[in-house]
Amino acid sequence: MRTTCESARHARFEMRMHDALCMKCGFVFEEKTPESGYLEAYYADAFSLESDTADLRPDYDAGRRIEFMKGHVDQGSRILEIGANRGDFCRDLESAGFEATGVDPLERRDQAVVEGGFIASEQTATGVFDVVASYYVLEHVTDARAWLAAVSRNLKTGGILITEVPNFERDPAASLNHEHFLHFTPYHLERLLQSCGYSVLGTDASPASRHFGFAMAARKVDVMAPASGAIMPDTAAIYARGMDEKRRRLSQENAVADDVARLVDAVGGADSAHIYFWGANEIATSIAVLLSGKTPVVPFVLDNSSQKKGLRHEGFSSPVATPDGVRFGAGNHIFVLCSPSWNAQIREQVEALAVTRAHFVDVRDHGIGEPRP
Repeated sequence: MRTTCESARHARFEMRMHDALCMKCGFVFEEKTPESGYLEAYYADAFSLESDTADLRPDYDAGRRIEFMKGHVDQGSRILEIGANRGDFCRDLESAGFEATGVDPLERRDQAVVEGGFIASEQTATGVFDVVASYYVLEHVTDARAWLAAVSRNLKTGGILITEVPNFERDPAASLNHEHFLHFTPYHLERLLQSCGYSVLGTDASPASRHFGFAMAARKVDVMAPASGAIMPDTAAIYARGMDEKRRRLSQENAVADDVARLVDAVGGADSAHIYFWGANEIATSIAVLLSGKTPVVPFVLDNSSQKKGLRHEGFSSPVATPDGVRFGAGNHIFVLCSPSWNAQIREQVEALAVTRAHFVDVRDHGIGEPRP
C-alpha cells in the first residue's frame, strides 16, 4: 500500500493506492483509484509552469519531439495535443508547419484562449484531427480503454496517435509515482493500442521529454495488424527493482539532508545560516522532513510558480514564497536546489540576485533526477 498527501493550489488531496499485478498479462497498475470527479478537481487545481519571476523553459527537447513526429506524420497535419499545459509545444508545432490545437484541464488565471490555437480551459476538443499527441498523460488516467476511445473520436481513420509515457521496464521507480495509475512497458502499451484499434508504427526508446520515458506512434485502423512478437517482460521482478530504487532514493535524500546539516556547521552554525529549499515539490518535502532531526535551523521554501505563492507546503513551517518577495540579509545562505530539470536555471537566478555568501546543495549531485544508465 502506498499513501500520499498532495497539496494543490486551493485544496489538499489524499490518494490511497494499491499496486496490483495481472497474473495473466503481467501488467502493473493501481487497483484502487479515485473517482473521476476527484481527479478532475485535482488536475484542475494543479500547478502549471506559469511564473511571474522566471521564464521557466519546458523540460523537453521540442526539436526531438517534432523529429519523431515527422517520421510518421505528414507536413501540415492538423494536430490535437491533449495535456498541453500552457501551450508551448503547440506553438512549436505551429512554427514547424503544423496546425496545432491543445487542450488541458488546468484552470487558468488568464484568457481561455491563447496564441497557437491553445484552448486552455477545456478538456476536450471538437472536430476530427490528423494527429492526436499526448505526453505523460495516459499513465494518469484510470481507464485507458475509455481514454483511447475518446481519443479515437477526435482522430480520423488512418490518423496517427503519438503518446509518451514512463517506461516501467527501464525505470520502474519513476513510473511508481504518486500520480500514476498505469505502469507501461513498451510490450504492454503496444498490446493495449492494438486492442483499441491501433497499429503500432514505431517506438522511440529514448525520447525528448524525460529520461525515464518512451514514445510510441500508432495508426488508427479498421483491420488489426499482428503484434510485434515481443516477449512479455518479467514485471514482478521489475516491480521489485523499482521498490529497491525508491529505497535508494530515500537514502539519497538522506545524504542531501546530511550535506545541508554539515554545511550549516561549516559556515558557523545556526546563528549564521539560513536555509532555502528552492522547488516546492515532493523532493523538498522528503529532504526537509529528514533535515528536521539534523539541524535546528528552520528552512524556508521558495518556488518560481506564482500559483504556489502563499501556500503551506508539507515539511515547512512557513508558506511558499517566490524569490521576488524575499530579502536576503546578512549571514550565510544555503540553497537546496530541488527541481532537477531547472536546477541550473535556479542557480543562475540566485547568482543574478547577488546574494552574499551563497552556498548550493544540488540534489542532482546525489543522483536524484539524473538519467540512469
